Amino acid sequence: MKTTLKIFALTATLFGFATISFAQNEATASANAGAKVIEVIKLTKNVDLEFGNIVSGAGTVVIAPEAGVTRTGTEALIAISTADRTPTAAKFTVTGETGWKYSIAIPTESIDLEHVTDDSATMTVNAWALSSTHTAEHNVISGTATANEFYVGATLNANANQKAGVYHGSFDVTVTYE
Repeated sequence: MKTTLKIFALTATLFGFATISFAQNEATASANAGAKVIEVIKLTKNVDLEFGNIVSGAGTVVIAPEAGVTRTGTEALIAISTADRTPTAAKFTVTGETGWKYSIAIPTESIDLEHVTDDSATMTVNAWALSSTHTAEHNVISGTATANEFYVGATLNANANQKAGVYHGSFDVTVTYE
């Protein structure tokens, strides 16, 4: 019986040390978790792209993508400014988290302007251009509103014998945080 008691005591002692030794191989540390919610990037259209009133005939009208717009046209096609239609570049304003970079995507494909009463009569708009104060990438949202404004210009292509009337179309501009 003494031998059994000795074996039991020895076994209990070994298991006790084994558990203590195992506990010494662990360590615990705490870490914090965090996040910052930033302002949503927003794009506001301030002014539509307007080619103005044009005289019927084949040719192009180019609206430069700047404030104080420049317009050019072929001899057969001249943009005329009136009270209801003044040639101007489209103007947009970006808002969001100050200091964050963003990119601007303007159309790369042409669009058609359709006659409001005859959708078979169209004019093509292409050669999209972004104002020189901005680039397609790496713009930074500033605390100054005017620094976050940009312009989009394009070229209107009219056909010979273009049907008289008002033409409409739309295009998309997208801004994205980088």
